[in-house]
Amino acid sequence: MKQVLKFIHISDLHFSKEANCYNIPSAFFDNKFKDVFVDVLKKKFKNQNKYKLKAVYPHSYNSEIFIKLNQKLMDIYQNEYLSTGNNIDFIAITGDIATTADEEDLTVAKSLLSGTKTLETITGIPHDTSLGNNKNTISFYGSSQVLPGNHDRFQIYEDTDFREQGLETFSEVFHELWEKDKRIKMTKSDKCLHIFVDFSLPKDFHDGMYFDHDNNKKLNAVNKYASYLGRGIYTKKIKKELEDLLERISKSALKDKKILFFSHFSLISKKKSLRLINAKMLIDTLKKYHITTYFCGHTHEQDFNTIENSITHICCGSTTGCGDTDHNYSFFTHSIYHDEEDKYILETNPYVYNNKEKSFKKENSTRFTI
Repeated sequence: MKQVLKFIHISDLHFSKEANCYNIPSAFFDNKFKDVFVDVLKKKFKNQNKYKLKAVYPHSYNSEIFIKLNQKLMDIYQNEYLSTGNNIDFIAITGDIATTADEEDLTVAKSLLSGTKTLETITGIPHDTSLGNNKNTISFYGSSQVLPGNHDRFQIYEDTDFREQGLETFSEVFHELWEKDKRIKMTKSDKCLHIFVDFSLPKDFHDGMYFDHDNNKKLNAVNKYASYLGRGIYTKKIKKELEDLLERISKSALKDKKILFFSHFSLISKKKSLRLINAKMLIDTLKKYHITTYFCGHTHEQDFNTIENSITHICCGSTTGCGDTDHNYSFFTHSIYHDEEDKYILETNPYVYNNKEKSFKKENSTRFTI
């Protein structure tokens, strides 16, 4: 078999202007808070006629895990690239790069990915690894294909109840990698096309103008604190744009390339509140154009599934954010091979953080025919 593509899959980094801003369980329950994603800025204490204002960053990253991640990527780079010549084509970062669309959070995220700032500068934690200033160091930013997640598109205002949705701050900070007002991006390699789609809620979502096509009902205007904060939507507008692109590909010289599909949002999840709205409508689009691989994040759980016997659905865990067990921090390496029977084989290698050994450990690989 001939390897045609190798890439690293990272998701849900949740970088922010302060490392480990809040631990969700203790931040809420120690203060007698409840309903983490409901009315988080202003909560009435039990049996008290007063309120407490608190700016809450729902998730944040672990700076020490980020150091371990960089060390492991360096190890992969040196042992699987420099020493063998097997190219690592790109790093796919499937959303929630920052904690919020606050410009400071996004700027810190870009600084860490590009190596213009080190963790020591930001957090005071001493270390000897700095991204981007060493010829043997992978530059996340220069090698990355990124797309925004729900956290990269909303803002929490400290002195109000308002959470603004659909912000373009992400596109302004990461303008080299994600064009403003665009929802779809395509790149290509020798035998593959890579399509990245942003399904984050649009700015006018809460106006009640959108439709749940999977369940044939209108999405009524909803409270800004509802579980929709953690969701994305496949709209008719994105559907038309995506299918127009796929139609053009099917009639062009690119038609024989294998299409890999990337999004932040999962098509399937144990938690209904995390599933993409209109996932079935998107599955129908993927099947129509023979797209058989879907890479995502969002759920913070690494997961491998097959949808309707045709779509390999690979969900990366949270790589540096919101982890408190051995299996909460993870990332993947993916290799795609072309075999003698003209089939494409995807080999996925999970790297899971081991708390006892304080490092990312490679687990058993899984192979799929795609």
